[in-house]
Amino acid sequence: MKLLTIFGVLIMSLALLACQPQTSERAVKLQKEAASTLAQGVANSSDKKVSTALDLVNESLGIAPNHVPSLVTRANINIYERRYEKALKDIISAQEIKPKDRSLNMLECLLKERSQGKKAAIPCYAALEKEWAKQHQEGEPIDINWVAAAYLANSGNRQDLKTRYLQQKKSQGSPDYLLAKKTIQSLEQGRYLQLIMPGY
Repeated sequence: MKLLTIFGVLIMSLALLACQPQTSERAVKLQKEAASTLAQGVANSSDKKVSTALDLVNESLGIAPNHVPSLVTRANINIYERRYEKALKDIISAQEIKPKDRSLNMLECLLKERSQGKKAAIPCYAALEKEWAKQHQEGEPIDINWVAAAYLANSGNRQDLKTRYLQQKKSQGSPDYLLAKKTIQSLEQGRYLQLIMPGY
């Protein structure tokens, strides 16, 4: 179950792992090593590897406290360890640097729900779903995080988004069409958060 947890979060934050040009090479190298070590730790259920990853990313943040990929990597470690409040603090710090990053915003909502409950997270999901709708251009692909936000906010747009998202995946001949269907099923059955961030 922990593998699925960290896998889901790493998918959402993959784009954040690119280097930031103004960050020192040493901090970037440490972050990449931390992310790789974390992946190994998750794959092998090795607490020692996960602990090493945390040491590496903390060293990276000691050099470059505003390095978003390092903040996200540390959040992923804390999510894997089910320390959701700590993960939320890192995501909020990352958002202060990249406030328009919708992957970070979605992760914030998910962490709010896991650490503070559904009631605290619904306004977060609703605001994010509205922002996606406002910025979406005709012909652009539908993002799974937009669909998830609509479901988790219980938005009236969720069925339309689901249909468009699945049609898009099917028409592209996307190899992850079955995964997309399973993700939607987990949203419809109220199991999405438990799959990517199991409770205590």
